[in-house]
Amino acid sequence: MQSARGDSVERYPTLFRITNTGAAATSGNLILTDQQGNPLSVGATLTDSSGITQPASSGSTFALAVPSGGTILLSASGLTASSPVKVGWGGLETANTSLSAVATYENLVGETIQTVVGVLHSQPLQYATIPVDNSGSQGKQTAYAIANPGSQ
Repeated sequence: MQSARGDSVERYPTLFRITNTGAAATSGNLILTDQQGNPLSVGATLTDSSGITQPASSGSTFALAVPSGGTILLSASGLTASSPVKVGWGGLETANTSLSAVATYENLVGETIQTVVGVLHSQPLQYATIPVDNSGSQGKQTAYAIANPGSQ
């Protein structure tokens, strides 16, 4: 996901880190949808637990196989350099509950990171506590987003 900003290219890649905390290898699917629930196609590269990166592919559903104790990384971005920024959901489907995920969203201008935001994998909650640590003198601000994947 990229856009022009002055002489530099502004990019918004998303990195999904999927970890298997179980005692056996497991598999699942990372499914990306837009805000209306339609497939959200992106360009992606997959790096397995041994550090080997597979060639880029595109799509909205990515099959994952994660060894016990292993972590894989899926980096998603726009399909082309001129693709508009897209917003959507990432869902991890697996028959085994040992997979957990973290999504990290970056804002880069050229090769310089401007902002990094992380979202932890979790089940829907009725209540939550969100710690806040703002420091204007250090240029730090905390932001958070709350999503409701259901119809309630």
